[in-house]
Amino acid sequence: MKKKISLLLLLGLCVCSACQKQAYKEIPELLEPAAVEMDTARVEYSDMYRVLAYDGEVVPYVEEVAFLTEGVLDEILVTVGDRVKKDQVLAVLDSEALKEQIQDLKEQIADETALGEFADQKALLDIEIAKLELEAMDGGPDKKKAYHAKEVSIERMQADLEQTKQLRELELEKKNELLAMYQEKLAENAIYAPFDGTVVYVRQMNSKDAVTSYVPIVCLADETNLRIQTDYISQTNFAGADRLLARIGDKDYTIQHIPMDESEYISDKLAGAKIRTDFCVEQPDEAVVSGAYAAVMLYYSSLEDVLTIPVNALYQDGTGRYVYLIEEGKRVRRTVKAGMMNEVKVQILEGLEEGDVVYVKE
Repeated sequence: MKKKISLLLLLGLCVCSACQKQAYKEIPELLEPAAVEMDTARVEYSDMYRVLAYDGEVVPYVEEVAFLTEGVLDEILVTVGDRVKKDQVLAVLDSEALKEQIQDLKEQIADETALGEFADQKALLDIEIAKLELEAMDGGPDKKKAYHAKEVSIERMQADLEQTKQLRELELEKKNELLAMYQEKLAENAIYAPFDGTVVYVRQMNSKDAVTSYVPIVCLADETNLRIQTDYISQTNFAGADRLLARIGDKDYTIQHIPMDESEYISDKLAGAKIRTDFCVEQPDEAVVSGAYAAVMLYYSSLEDVLTIPVNALYQDGTGRYVYLIEEGKRVRRTVKAGMMNEVKVQILEGLEEGDVVYVKE
């Protein structure tokens, strides 16, 4: 029995060995790798900049419109999407009580003016009568005292008239100032469109709701006044920038930063509002349309006509910086001295010449 088992094991090992040899024979031999075209770049003279880029969008100028005084809302007269004209009324406060005050004050001024004029005429008439009486008096020695007393009386009447007129004028002046203040306040009870535009925001409020001064009620967009808007860019980033450009589509446009009012910045910051940075396009064309994407670029430290290679052609190790120069289809290490570098290019100070071809890594 043991002999049979041994024979079976021996036979099995032979079969396995044969199978293994057959498997090795079926594995193909590795071929030499096919030639692969390398990414290369030519060393050339070009201009260099260090660039900071920001995502932006072309947007219309938007202005917030608010009441300048507190009060109670009467009505908002526009909705989002409405086209409005300059000076069109957008919303009004309840002003019935103020109108009543204005009317009452106007009546007081009119009554006091009319009564004052009547009183002045009466006083002038009394003075004229007194003067006639004085002329009729005998100026003899026995009447001298009475004559003098009459003269003093006339002078007093004239002085009283002048004083009364002055006091009345002061009182009317105060009331006219109060009337002007009420009328100004009445004018502030309405908000007006500052320009022709489109309503892009209306605060959700109902009639008789309390209104706080300087809180935006309506926002208007001016589609004729387009600008580029990005997330907030600090003043530090603007310092030292040689030029500002915006790329819209395949064209670059010169732009100007629109500084933000400091008080507005502080107010928005304290309120937790998202702060933006705006730019105006110096010479816009048909490509500068609302909603278009704009890449805003701040250029620094410009170098003109310097020897450059792509930034991904430069290597560095413990011995320094180097490139792979392509010579007769092969990569040859070449030590170089580099200067200014940005996200795209590297300035080459030593080690390469114009027209050399270098390997560019992916």
